[in-house]
Amino acid sequence: TRRQLWPWAGLALFGLATALGVYAIVHGWLTVFLPMFDQFRAPARALALWTFALAVMGAVGVDLVARQGLRAVDALARPAALRGGLRVGALILVGVALPLTYLALLLTQENETIFLRTSVAALALTLAAGFWLATWALFSGREAGWWSPNLFGVMMVGLLFFDLSATGAYTDISDRDPTVGFQHDDIAAFLQNEPGLFRIDTLTGIEGLWQPDTAALYGLQDVGGIANPLSLLHWRQLWAAASDRGGRLYDMLNAAYVVVEDGTPLPEGKFELAFDAPGPLSVYRNTNALPRAWVVHRATTAPDMAAALDAVQSPDFDPAQEAVIVGDALPAISGGEGSLESVTVTEYAGDRMTLAVDAAGDGILVLSEIWYPGWRAKVNGVETSVLATNGGLRAVAVPAGESVVTLSFQPQPWRYGLVLAAIGLLLLAAWAIYGLWPRRRQVG
Repeated sequence: TRRQLWPWAGLALFGLATALGVYAIVHGWLTVFLPMFDQFRAPARALALWTFALAVMGAVGVDLVARQGLRAVDALARPAALRGGLRVGALILVGVALPLTYLALLLTQENETIFLRTSVAALALTLAAGFWLATWALFSGREAGWWSPNLFGVMMVGLLFFDLSATGAYTDISDRDPTVGFQHDDIAAFLQNEPGLFRIDTLTGIEGLWQPDTAALYGLQDVGGIANPLSLLHWRQLWAAASDRGGRLYDMLNAAYVVVEDGTPLPEGKFELAFDAPGPLSVYRNTNALPRAWVVHRATTAPDMAAALDAVQSPDFDPAQEAVIVGDALPAISGGEGSLESVTVTEYAGDRMTLAVDAAGDGILVLSEIWYPGWRAKVNGVETSVLATNGGLRAVAVPAGESVVTLSFQPQPWRYGLVLAAIGLLLLAAWAIYGLWPRRRQVG
């Protein structure tokens, strides 16, 4: 019925309007009024919603026509309107669009680029016209009773298969194994056997040899993380400031190893060859890399993240000795310089981290981990603040002596989501019970 198809029609129109991106005014409205819509990247991906919804509606129509002919669609649309739509569409494609496209081919032969694009458009329109006419013929034949419902269904499926196979036959043609960029077992085995918690740096122009997510597949941590279009702005800015491999900010990112193509120059006196892998890649060790966490006893404040990032780019700033805290409050700091201190990561996961700290005085535990709202910390079981520091990292104030620091990711929106999910389940259960109650009463 029409009522059943309206949601699919709405989904299709939403997908199309969204896929048009900045070329449709509705995209700007959604960005302003719909929460989180401004985080939606690559709007063209919404064509999947358009395609899926049209497929559902098309399947309903084909099923009705196959079983009962065009008269069966009277509940959804008038058969005359459907035939008229097929006729008008064929006229536009065959009588108008194709002649104009081939005229454009004649007029653009002198410009190779434009001619190539026009040729692709002409091929697409020719295929569209052919499939349109074939669909018209199949529907008309079914209405005239030339073939049975089963034969009609088989021919429609065959036409769809030919459509998909013909238009996608030359997509992504290559005799090269697409997984080659992920196959680095020798390098991964070497790095997996290295002690401690560290990151590797593969942002060295080796995209053609090393796929961005390779480290994650082998259980390694890369300074670039995973290929993610929703990367944090303050992290991108911090990496832009720290990407000079000769600088001290780079060492602050716990980048202990760098993977480069053979022959790539690196700062002398800082990097040493650690593993010459078979093939064009090599692994170098950063001898000045800082650990994943350390304690400092000097700190200043900055009003915001941008100001903190400016401060840490000063030539005199040493991340191993001092920190720049975002905010007005500066934790208590005492002594500690020159004394033997230790920080050991005893537990590490994506949403949890535990460290054993032995500080010579009150200080700030700086973690080479990205700061983000929602992280919570406890020091010896007492909750304390997680500070944004050094333009994008986390920090926690620690007392003198031994302490255990635990960090966990517990964002407030997640709690709201759990509460709303529980309310939804209760409402669903109430609706189910209410819907079954009259039946039980009638049976009794």
